[in-house]
Amino acid sequence: MASLFGISNHTAEKYFGYLKEAFLFVGVSKFSYKAIERVRNEKCYVVDVAMASERNDTFSLENLGWRLENVVCIELLRRYHHQYAEVFYYKEKTFEVDFLVAKNGVVKELIQVSYQISTEKTRRREIKGLVQGAKKFNCRKLTLITFSTEERTEKDGEIVNMVPATKWLTQRGEGE
Repeated sequence: MASLFGISNHTAEKYFGYLKEAFLFVGVSKFSYKAIERVRNEKCYVVDVAMASERNDTFSLENLGWRLENVVCIELLRRYHHQYAEVFYYKEKTFEVDFLVAKNGVVKELIQVSYQISTEKTRRREIKGLVQGAKKFNCRKLTLITFSTEERTEKDGEIVNMVPATKWLTQRGEGE
């Protein structure tokens, strides 16, 4: 990011911190039991996706997926804040989970976000991340949020609930 703007990493980190303080960006830490990994590894999301529309590819499928992931992130932070649960992401060399909800160090839910899963490659990748995460964290609540797909599927003994974003966004969160 720093090289993109021709500034030092230190300056970029300071500016990013200012944008977070102004509630324009939020950071989601990588899930780890090691504090140093949580602090060093953070994904950035915009609070208002309309602020990021000055791009040539604003409505490309890739950008719609990014927008949907942003919306889900903000909703997860809103939904779980009052329950003292935390929202993370998780990434290893072999798989990634977009969002992981944990309370008191226990993983409660794993969530993947994909605008569409019409290709077998995308579908496999998203489900694989959830299934491997379920095995690693002993978590049974697996959700794949898409633009329009609603389905339940089983893979390696794990049940993945696919839900359209509109339905998921209008559901009441646990404890609300």
